[in-house]
Parts: sequence; C-alpha cells; structure tokens
Amino acid sequence: LDINAELGTATNFGLQQLGPDCKIYMNTIRQYRWLHVINKPDEKGKDCDFRQHSIELPHLNQPGSFPNFPHFRIDEEDVCDPTITSVFGVPVKPERNIKIYPNPVQEILTIQLPTQASGNVYLTSNLGKIVDGQAFSNTESIVLELGSYAPGIYYIDVVDSFGKRYSEKVVKSE
Repeated sequence: LDINAELGTATNFGLQQLGPDCKIYMNTIRQYRWLHVINKPDEKGKDCDFRQHSIELPHLNQPGSFPNFPHFRIDEEDVCDPTITSVFGVPVKPERNIKIYPNPVQEILTIQLPTQASGNVYLTSNLGKIVDGQAFSNTESIVLELGSYAPGIYYIDVVDSFGKRYSEKVVKSE
C-alpha cells in the first residue's frame, strides 16, 4: 500500500497486462481513475521506470475490469511496438489542453479549444453514461447548457475531426 501525498489517496495494485507498446499496465482492486505503468518491464529495480498514477482514466474503472490488449502479431519475433500512440486512429492518451469554465458550473459551460476545429463534444455522467452530445463546426469555443442536469461530477470529451481527443472533468453545482 502506497500513499501518494499529492493525491492524498491510498493506492493498491490489481490486474496487470502487457500492452502492445511493451509496457505493463495495472489497475487497482477497487474503483479508481488511474492506471499504473511499468514503462521498461525488462529492466531491474528502479530502471524499470514504474509510474504510479501514470494514466488518468476518463471514468472510474471497476474492480476486475481492464482494457483488452490483443496481440495481433503473436507469430512475429517482436510482438511489441513501442511507437504506438493511437489505436484505430484514436489517441491512446487524451490531450489536456482545453479550458472549461466556469468550473463548478450552474448553467452555461464554455469549452475553449486550443485551435479552431470541428468535431463532437460529449457530456458523460460519473457512471460512464453519455448524457448529451453535439457536433460543432469551425469554432474555438463550445457552449453547453447544463442547467437541467443534476448536481454532480461529469466528464467532457471532445473529439475533433482529426481524431484528437480532449478530456476534462466538470462539477455541476446547484
């Protein structure tokens, strides 16, 4: 058990799986929003570059759940590809350079994109259910009306027409 002072949260380790990028990913045995990563599993000790809280998930994971990392190149000598940055055109790690305000929000939420773009924006509940979605076109900011939604934590996911994904958490207040 390790206490991360910055997050103030006890962390434990659960399922582990070798990813197609040759890194070992591990979840926890309870609901948590992070994956831990061993970046160089063939190295010993501190050289393995273990990173606790390495990947922030857009939603809480469930105990015993884990992404499926199939190995399609199982008959090849080198089954890992450390250069993988996306799967089927979807980035492995979402961008964090959008601005959302105000946060917490009561009525109107503004999402400021880093550049002018087109695509789709999704509002997802804390349980992982998409509660709203809309397309946007040639804009640097998106406005969502959240007044009719219950107070709580929601997630904003923006996917632009180039497949770049942005994700942020928003708190809906009363």
